[in-house]
Amino acid sequence: MTCLFTWGSGEYDFLKRLDFGLTGGAGIEINFIQIDLSYGLGLANISSYTNDGDKINNRVLGIFLGYKFGGK
Repeated sequence: MTCLFTWGSGEYDFLKRLDFGLTGGAGIEINFIQIDLSYGLGLANISSYTNDGDKINNRVLGIFLGYKFGGK
């Protein structure tokens, strides 16, 4: 089996492999419906380029909608 993607090659070879950050969120449950909202902020600069102050961070917005089947 051969790998189709090798890290550090091709179009995205300027991105670093390691990222870390903070995530926070809140949710609400109304009867059988659940709604959650979360936000993640990457703290690491994942850009390999350091000239001109280039910086790339990840940001993620997550939305969850759920339904509880059955009783409690």
